[in-house]
Amino acid sequence: AEAAADARLDVSAPVRTIGAIAAARHGDVDAASEAADLIWLSSDGKANAHQQRQFAQRLAEATVKWTDAQVAQVRDYPPQIKAALGSFNHKERERAAGLVSSLGRFGSASLSDMLQRWEDDVRLYAYLRRLGPLAASAVPMLTERLKDESRGSQRPYIALTLGCIGGAAKDALPHMRALHKQEQSFHDRSNYSKAIKAIENDEPLQPDAR
Repeated sequence: AEAAADARLDVSAPVRTIGAIAAARHGDVDAASEAADLIWLSSDGKANAHQQRQFAQRLAEATVKWTDAQVAQVRDYPPQIKAALGSFNHKERERAAGLVSSLGRFGSASLSDMLQRWEDDVRLYAYLRRLGPLAASAVPMLTERLKDESRGSQRPYIALTLGCIGGAAKDALPHMRALHKQEQSFHDRSNYSKAIKAIENDEPLQPDAR
């Protein structure tokens, strides 16, 4: 822990990132936010892309055993990432969402921001699928969208997203079964079937399921 604290004072951003991730592994919520901020700052440009992916994976691994209570403590989610999630620039927004969805348990702390700011963007579902079961807190919102007839062609994608979450999405099953029965498209019926089975068996679909 002392070595991690010293590293966070280093002038080198990579060394500070490593120190913050080490502290996050010991449950330091503020350190996790600091690490995410440093990872985001290094994500602008292809030169640091490999290093960014490595650090994101390390932060995801460092927080994998965090409890729901610890995730709930993340009140100071990196402001630059929060701002980017709501950017009018879709490339900036996608870059931020891509990073968030790779941060695992810590990344799930930003779900409320993603859901509020991406109200009508179907690409949101792809990023939620990458979080898989960690996106369980999104189930109520996704279920409401599944029931919304105006969502039309989005509904099969919403179903697949719930399928990636798995057993925690069981409350959505009645609506999903009803949609499956009335769906005319063979492809979309198949997607509903896969999602229903994944939720019933609590065997989450893979993010690239279609």
